[in-house]
Amino acid sequence: MSIQGAQIDFPAGKVIFNQGDPGGDLYFIKAGEVEVFRMEKGLEVNLATLREGEVLGIMTCLTREPRLASARAKGAVRAVVVKQAGIKTLITSTPAWVNTVIKDFILRIKQIDDLYAQAMAKLEKHQFGASMLDLAATYAGGMAELGALMVPTGGERIVDLTSTQQRLARILGVGEPELERIFQVFIESGLLKVDVKAPTRRAELVALERLGFFAQATRAYLGSEETRKLYDALDAPACAGLMHLCERARAKLAVTADEVKLELAEVSPEKLGPAAMKAAAEAVVALGVARFEPVAKLAFVPNKLSQMVRCVSAIQRLRSLAPVTRVEAPAVQILTENF
Repeated sequence: MSIQGAQIDFPAGKVIFNQGDPGGDLYFIKAGEVEVFRMEKGLEVNLATLREGEVLGIMTCLTREPRLASARAKGAVRAVVVKQAGIKTLITSTPAWVNTVIKDFILRIKQIDDLYAQAMAKLEKHQFGASMLDLAATYAGGMAELGALMVPTGGERIVDLTSTQQRLARILGVGEPELERIFQVFIESGLLKVDVKAPTRRAELVALERLGFFAQATRAYLGSEETRKLYDALDAPACAGLMHLCERARAKLAVTADEVKLELAEVSPEKLGPAAMKAAAEAVVALGVARFEPVAKLAFVPNKLSQMVRCVSAIQRLRSLAPVTRVEAPAVQILTENF
C-alpha cells in the first residue's frame, strides 16, 4: 500500500516541531539536514542530526505521545510529510504482533533517549556552567600550594607569579591564556595586587594564601545549592556596600584583624539602600563571616569580610566568562553512571 504525502520546504533555522507538540506525523527528509534536540534543565541537548533518506518523527507515530524532542532545519530542508491518518491505514494492514513489536521497540528507544539526554545535560552543565569556576578553584589552590613550597630568599616573601603560572599550566594541562583570564579576574576583584610596571609579576606570599581561601570558597559554592543562593544574593551593588562598610571599619581601627561593630546605616543610601544593605548583611551572616548585634549593628572582622566579598565578586566575574575547554574524562564518568 502506498502512502501519499505533501512536500514542504523549510528554511535554515526553521523549527519543524517543538518538544511537547502533538506527535504522529512523519517527515521523510529528501534534502538537507535536521537537528533533533531536547531541553533538559534549561540546557539544549543535541540528540541527533538526520539527513537525506532518514525519517523524522517516528518516535511518536504509534505511541501518540507528545513530541519527545524538537526538530530544527540546519540549512535548507525539503521533506515529505505523511499524516498520522495515513500511517494508521498502513498499520492496520500488518499483523497485530508486528504493531506490538514496533511499539515496544519505540518505547525502549525512548527510555535510552531519556537517559542520554539527562546524561548529556549533566555533562553540559559540568563543562559549560561550572568549568571556569572549577578551573579557577584548582588554579587558585595550586598557586597557594606552590607558594607554600617556596622558600623566601634573602628574607623576602616574594614570589614570581609569571613562572608559577607557567608551571601550573603545565601541571594542569591547560593553555596559559585560560589561566590568564582567571588571573585578570583575581586582579580586578582585588584578590591579587601586582605592579603592572614591573618586568615580571611579583606578589607577596600572603597574596597566594588569599587565593587558597578563594579556592575553598569556590568549592563551597559549587558543592552546595544553599551556599550558591547566598553567594548569588550578593550582587555587585551589595558587594560594593559591604566593601564600603569594611572601609569605614578600617578607618576606626588600628588593627584590621580585630572585630568591629558598625550600624548598617554607616553605608550611605546612595551606595546601597537600607533594605538591600540588610539583605547583604543577612547573607554574610549566614555565610559565617559576620554576626548581628542589637540595635542593627553588624559585628565582623574587616579583613575576613572583605576577603569573602572579593571572593564572591571574583566568582560572579568568572561566571560571566566564556567556558573553558575541558578534557573528555568527565564525559566517560557521567555516561557510565547513567548507563
